[in-house]
Amino acid sequence: DDLARLREQLEEVKKEWCREQKKEKALELLWKLFEVAERERREFLPYLREKVGSHLQEVVRKKYHPKLREDLCLSSLFVEEWGVEIPLEVFSFGTREQVAFAYRLALALSVAQGEKWLVVLEDPLANTDPGRRERALSLLEKVAEQLQILVVSCSPEVYASYFQKAHVIHLKE
Repeated sequence: DDLARLREQLEEVKKEWCREQKKEKALELLWKLFEVAERERREFLPYLREKVGSHLQEVVRKKYHPKLREDLCLSSLFVEEWGVEIPLEVFSFGTREQVAFAYRLALALSVAQGEKWLVVLEDPLANTDPGRRERALSLLEKVAEQLQILVVSCSPEVYASYFQKAHVIHLKE
C-alpha cells in the first residue's frame, strides 16, 4: 500500500516536473521573442523618424526632425532653423495636422513593406493652408503609387486638385 502511494506521488512529481519544464521553455521563447521585438523596434525608430521628417519637410518646407517616444508616438519636433525642440501641442492645429499626415503615410509605407495596402485618411488636410495643401497632395500622389489611398471628406473643394487624378465617389445625403 505504501509502495503504491509512493509510486502515485512519484508520478505526480514527474508530471509537475514536466509542467515546470514546459513553463520554462515557454518563458525562454517569450524572452527571445521580446528581445527580437525590441531589436526590431530600435532599428525601426530611426527609419520611421527619417521618413516622417522627409515627408514633413516636403509639405512644410522646413527641417523638422520628429522626436518619437519608445512607444512610437510623436512627442515633439526639433526645428533645425531655430535649434530648439518644441512639443507638438505648441504648434498650430494645421501644423499638427500636417505632422499627423506625414506620420501616417510614413508608418503605412513602413508597415506595408512594398505591398499595396489600403490607407484611409479622414479629412487629413482640412486645416492646411493652400500652399502646404498642394505640396501635401503632391506627396499623397507619390505615396499612392505604393499604397491605396482612400480620402474621406465633407469638403471636396479642399482636395479638388487631387480629385482630378483620382476616382471620386460622391455619397448622397
